Amino acid sequence: AVGRPHLEWNDVRVRHADIGGLRISRDPGQRIVKYNARMIRIQLADQFIHIPQPGWGLALQLRFVGHVPAQQAGVVHMVCHNYRRVPAIALAKKMIDDGDLGTIYHWRGTYLQDWLVDPKVPLVWRCKKEVAGSGAMGDLMAHQIDLALWLVGDIDRVICDMETFIKQRPLLSASGTDVDLGTQAAEEQMGEVTVDDSSMALARFANGALGTFEATRFAPGRRNFNVFEINGSQGSLRFNLERMNELEYYNGDDPGDRQGFEVISVTEPVHPFMGLPDGMFRFWPPGHIIGYEHSFINTMAALVNGIATGENPDPSFEDAVKVQAVLEACEQSTRSKGWKEVAQL
Repeated sequence: AVGRPHLEWNDVRVRHADIGGLRISRDPGQRIVKYNARMIRIQLADQFIHIPQPGWGLALQLRFVGHVPAQQAGVVHMVCHNYRRVPAIALAKKMIDDGDLGTIYHWRGTYLQDWLVDPKVPLVWRCKKEVAGSGAMGDLMAHQIDLALWLVGDIDRVICDMETFIKQRPLLSASGTDVDLGTQAAEEQMGEVTVDDSSMALARFANGALGTFEATRFAPGRRNFNVFEINGSQGSLRFNLERMNELEYYNGDDPGDRQGFEVISVTEPVHPFMGLPDGMFRFWPPGHIIGYEHSFINTMAALVNGIATGENPDPSFEDAVKVQAVLEACEQSTRSKGWKEVAQL
């Protein structure tokens, strides 16, 4: 909004004259499901919409209210699944599309954190379903699902289970700040944890590949262990976010006496996002690593380029719908204790 960077929803009106674009931020303590339901009124933005990783339960809302009108109106829109723009992951995408792995057989993904292991960690907003929408599944596994859909293909059906290990946590004091990692309890009174601490799922992809997913906040020593391995008929790839400048590659065509995983340092100008059109490096010289923040820099660059060219960057609202549909099937599977088909667009 021109001259009004921060608008309350009550201040926003359809076709507000000052609004050329809309960025939805997910602030701690806000009621994210209801909050995100409002953000998809795409009439508010004449030029672009950018949203974070969507909250839980947006599949139907985005499907019928969000992505179709956005496409019809020609509004540039984007969802911030930023891991797609980690150079090593983008290189994995290129190698898969080029056929370097052959026929894909397996996706094996884990996203492990440990910040909730201590039962003294208070009942922050991420532990409340009415605020966060879900726990490890929607917060962590959603990123893994987006990458799996992007790298391997559509998911047909899933079977899932989840668990809440610590059922109650100390409440914050009235003066406490409901932020995120590192928050300390301030009251002896306890409150119910209403989201999953850990989730795991098996999946069948439309192309015949099999997949496994695991997400937890209860893995001591794993600070942000976002890892996947993809196995194909001709080779394998492995990525670890905690070593985000590296991609491990096994080439089945290598001579027998030289076979094994090799580590590619994804820091050369020829690698995705690392070079300029003239062949020079974009950020730092080769071997000088980039960080987590660069995944957001690359994401914002794609959005700005989309606004300039009118071409919609990925991931789109439609991509977000696909992720949410898998998450909803996982939740339904947990309740029914059986396989569930993933709703298709």
